[in-house]
Amino acid sequence: MEMCQLQNRCRTVVTGTVPDEAGQTGEWKTKDNWARGEVHLCCEADVQGIITDSEHAHEQWALLQADTIRKAD
Repeated sequence: MEMCQLQNRCRTVVTGTVPDEAGQTGEWKTKDNWARGEVHLCCEADVQGIITDSEHAHEQWALLQADTIRKAD
């Protein structure tokens, strides 16, 4: 998943912070939408339920990291 994000030049959308409304350019929104879809499609159905309501790829990624950490404990 990370390689796809790098290839499509949207890794910073996933790992960076969500800009305020003025900073959410058309290019940023396109990358965010692509990344959200990619993250969602790469997850199994039970995990998709955790991230479905996320508005941005960054939020999905943070939820996935937190869930992964909880499962590892």
